[in-house]
Amino acid sequence: MPDRPAPADIVLTPVAAFRLSRLLSKASVTSPLRAPFTRYVGSQGPAELHEVAREEAGKETVGES
Repeated sequence: MPDRPAPADIVLTPVAAFRLSRLLSKASVTSPLRAPFTRYVGSQGPAELHEVAREEAGKETVGES
């Protein structure tokens, strides 16, 4: 483990985290992982889906108010 991270690592880590979160939350490839928790609404853009959290009686989805 280096004593100090390289400047490129400091820049690339947030970019990689953004891309990974976007892949998990919007990409059509990962929609089967989200299917139990979301309802398909339509296409949002190239290779992206617009989904909303499923409403279940008495339960709230994490991140939804």
